[in-house]
Amino acid sequence: MLGLSFGFCEIALRVFNAVSPSFIFYSGDYDRNRAQAGSKFYGFEVNSQGFLDVEFGEKKEGVKRVLALGDSFAFGVVPYEGNFLTLAEEILNAEGQRIEILNMGIPSTRPEDYLALLLAEGLALEPDAVRVSFFMGNDLTPSRRAWVDYAHVGSLLMHFVGSFKQEQGQVYFGDGKYCDDCPSFDEETYLEIEADRSRLFLGEERLKRSMEATALYIEEMKDICEGLDIELSVALCPDEFQVDEALRRRVRDVHFPGLPLEAWDVEKPNQELVRALERMGIEVLDLLELFQAGEERLYKKNDSHWNLAGNRLAGEAVAKFISSE
Repeated sequence: MLGLSFGFCEIALRVFNAVSPSFIFYSGDYDRNRAQAGSKFYGFEVNSQGFLDVEFGEKKEGVKRVLALGDSFAFGVVPYEGNFLTLAEEILNAEGQRIEILNMGIPSTRPEDYLALLLAEGLALEPDAVRVSFFMGNDLTPSRRAWVDYAHVGSLLMHFVGSFKQEQGQVYFGDGKYCDDCPSFDEETYLEIEADRSRLFLGEERLKRSMEATALYIEEMKDICEGLDIELSVALCPDEFQVDEALRRRVRDVHFPGLPLEAWDVEKPNQELVRALERMGIEVLDLLELFQAGEERLYKKNDSHWNLAGNRLAGEAVAKFISSE
């Protein structure tokens, strides 16, 4: 009887998701986490294509069009006006350059999704350049899902369990007021997230496998852009674990007691990826050193995404990087 009920619920949820897709249920499609067109994100209306940006109009003569691909780092967790891509565009135009940066960030996407989005939607926008925001926290690691994620009933239950563990201040759509100091996760949950990501900085073999898989997607993007005379560059966005030694100590004390901090080589993945991209002839902006040198808090509390100060720092660096090309 229990199995029959589970089966009925699973079928019902799959039919519902087919009619009205929800981010709650697993899908290999990058659309799974795309924002709903016309919805609000801290009062800013998402455009008709489901991106956190103004409408993408016809390409204007004399205006350089830059396509910005990425995950939640590109989409951002701060209001639209404080997003680093918005700020970079403002800085460049204030300097007299005629440029538009189309923010096509979609949360919880990965390099394979950036390639798919470029092919399915990006090229039709006739970009002069493509900039990929590459999050070092998980873009180098393959997506791992438990069996429960593939069952719609399981996904729904896990969503409700997770919603009780998170605190106020998380990313959401609506007219709510943004809080730069509010934590996105409780301490226990955030340390679990960072402990899982930290394993990338421990093993040579793990890093090698991740690098090889990632390089395939980026190289394909490079070949496509090169064939169409489109500039391609990559910005490496560091995880807070790479930037904050205090966070590494908290993770070590809870999840890896006795492990020396030196066991984590937090700079190696960046170094390896920069070398791989440069061998492909791709220009790279590595933000790790800049963020490590920051004197103020650059990430939201218990959240690996940049706060307003982090977005300002990244926006200035991205603008400078584009100007130097």
